[in-house]
Amino acid sequence: MEEFFSNPCTLGFIGGLVLSFYNFIEPARLPDNEKPSFNLIYWVTFLFWPALGLLFVHVYILSNVEVSGLIALQVGLTSPLILKGLISSASGISTEIKTPAEA
Repeated sequence: MEEFFSNPCTLGFIGGLVLSFYNFIEPARLPDNEKPSFNLIYWVTFLFWPALGLLFVHVYILSNVEVSGLIALQVGLTSPLILKGLISSASGISTEIKTPAEA
């Protein structure tokens, strides 16, 4: 069992799972009319983030990068930001946030 939890890919998955549980619990503070509907798309994304965290850690390992447990967990937690950065850099879209005065 110790080997299972010391595997970087498992920790990347767990990091994504923590993110999904946070996103599941967070709407509890919202008023009823602002809460998300827990439809099929919601549950697909709930499972998508852990899978993406596992995939990103696996890519690190395939690239011969030594991935410690903490780094693997961090990659899983930040997988949406990593994906956003990859998409914006590939498309040339700026992710810079501008205030109304700067726009």
